Amino acid sequence: MAFNIQVITKASQEESIKIALTELEKKYPFEYNHANRFDAYQVGLFYLACQNNQFNLVRSLLKQENIDINKTSVQGITPLFLACEYGHTTIVSELLKHQKIDINKATNEGATPLYIACQNGHFDIVCELLEQKNIEINKFTKYGATPLFAACRNGHMAIVCKLLEQKNIDFNKEDNDGSTPLFIACQLGYIDIVQSYLN
Repeated sequence: MAFNIQVITKASQEESIKIALTELEKKYPFEYNHANRFDAYQVGLFYLACQNNQFNLVRSLLKQENIDINKTSVQGITPLFLACEYGHTTIVSELLKHQKIDINKATNEGATPLYIACQNGHFDIVCELLEQKNIEINKFTKYGATPLFAACRNGHMAIVCKLLEQKNIDFNKEDNDGSTPLFIACQLGYIDIVQSYLN
């Protein structure tokens, strides 16, 4: 049976993607060109494996010399972004080992992997990203929101504290509406975050 990305995409739409990927991995050996086949939305097998926490499949595909680890969908979403978004810590760790990984590559709306991890409250992933020497902690979206702003807006106290410990953090960066992270925390009633700022 030849690899068909449309079959996998259809399975994803039917919420059967994890089963489909597992069965694919069991039954069919990978070929060189499997790593870089994409559908009309520029979604491929590697992308789906990262999204759905298929660690063994991710490792197998990373061994392919032709893998484009930073390949984006039409929305500008990378495999690393997806793993950070869904909190797949082991996959994030595996991707960060790759010498060609672009940890700051942003989506079409300007959201980075660090931003989405902060927004969704994935503390361990945030910590691992902050350990990367080239991380851009103040990179903001097209709406002017930084990772710190996202963490404050969503009430993720531990992440806010971790970000405030970083020596290069811009804790007063305003978004496009003129709101700072502290302002949004006050507005939403996150008293513990406000206190962490004042301390």
